[in-house]
Amino acid sequence: KKKKAKKEKEKKHRKEKGKGKKMGAVDQDAFGKYGILKESDFFKKQQEFTVWMLDVQGIGDTSQLTKFELKEHFKAYMEDYNTATLPHDKYIDYSTWEMEQWKKKKKLEEKKKRSSAGLLLESEMDEEKRKQRKQKEREFDEMIWATMKKDKVEEMRNQELLKVEMKLAHKQGDMDRVRSIEARLAPDQDYS
Repeated sequence: KKKKAKKEKEKKHRKEKGKGKKMGAVDQDAFGKYGILKESDFFKKQQEFTVWMLDVQGIGDTSQLTKFELKEHFKAYMEDYNTATLPHDKYIDYSTWEMEQWKKKKKLEEKKKRSSAGLLLESEMDEEKRKQRKQKEREFDEMIWATMKKDKVEEMRNQELLKVEMKLAHKQGDMDRVRSIEARLAPDQDYS
C-alpha cells in the first residue's frame, strides 16, 4: 500500500508540475530578452549579422566565406543574441539603432543652431515669417482699397450684404426672395 500511495503522489506531483508549461511557446526570460534566433532566421537578421561580423569578428566581406564558415559565425552570433550578450544594441535591431542615431544627430544640430549667437529658434522664425506675410497682405489690401473709387467700394459692400441676405432667405425657404437677390447680384450685360 505504501508503494502504491507513493506512486500516486509522484504521479500527482508530475501532473501539477506540467500544468504550468505551455506547449510550443518559448519562455522569453529563460533564453533571452530580445527573443530567440534560430538558423532559419539568417535572412531576417542578415543586416545585423553583417554589421556584427564587421565590428566584432573583423570580417568585412562575408561573400569570401564558405557556407559552412558563415553558418558557424551565425551560430556564434545566435548564441550571443539569444543570451543577450551582444556588445551593442545595433547588433539586435540595426534599423532602429540607425534611426535613433539620426534623431540624436538632428537634435545635436538643432542645439548648435540655437546656441549660435543671435539666431532665433525655428518656431520664432516661423512666427516672424507669418507676421511679415500678414503685414504684406494687409499693405496690399490697403493699396487696392485706396486705388478703388469710393462708389466701387460701396457697391462691393452692398454685394456682400446681399449675399448674406440671400443665404438667410435660402435657409428660410423663401425662394422668391432668393431669385430677386440673384437677379440684383447678376452682372450687368452692358460692357460698353
